[in-house]
Amino acid sequence: RQVYMLNRVKSSNEYIYLNLDKIHEAIQNKKQISFSYFDYGLDKKRNYREGKRVASPLSLVWDNERYYLVAYYEKHSENLTNFRIDKMENIEILQEEVNLNMEGFSLSEYINSSFGMFSCKTKCVKLRFENSLLNVVIDKFGLNSKIIKDDDNHFFGYLKVKVGEPFFGWIFQFGNKVNICEPEELKKEYKNRLQNIINEI
Repeated sequence: RQVYMLNRVKSSNEYIYLNLDKIHEAIQNKKQISFSYFDYGLDKKRNYREGKRVASPLSLVWDNERYYLVAYYEKHSENLTNFRIDKMENIEILQEEVNLNMEGFSLSEYINSSFGMFSCKTKCVKLRFENSLLNVVIDKFGLNSKIIKDDDNHFFGYLKVKVGEPFFGWIFQFGNKVNICEPEELKKEYKNRLQNIINEI
């Protein structure tokens, strides 16, 4: 069965495997699914989100020692949504066909643009890197990513990324070896985040 594996595999609870089987069946038959979704509270008990989710499943992904479902979810219709399999319960396969228009869609490109499988809006960004980060960029975004030389010590990366907390964390780990060039509002947002961190120290 096709599951995209990112990082190593570890054992999971039996109900997660049952969820995987049911989701895989829905993907194979091109059917929508409904399910309950929850978060953990400070008391470590499950807090269920209101109502049942209805989604068109696309693929299963393994990342950072967790399984995820990549699906079309009408509440976030402008982007695909990633659901954690271990937070899904009462999965039912519906009679309705999947509502997906995947023309020109690349799952591998989608996964490469993600940081920690967070569901965020995808944006085209221009980043300036030191040459020492070339392999890092290729490892993350692939050989087909658009890379252009700037000077003898730097290059530009024109990349599609999911902008959110994990993206800014990824940028931050490289310090001054990477700079956001475009879009301008993203550059300002990153500066504001850094300033807020400084203010809290």
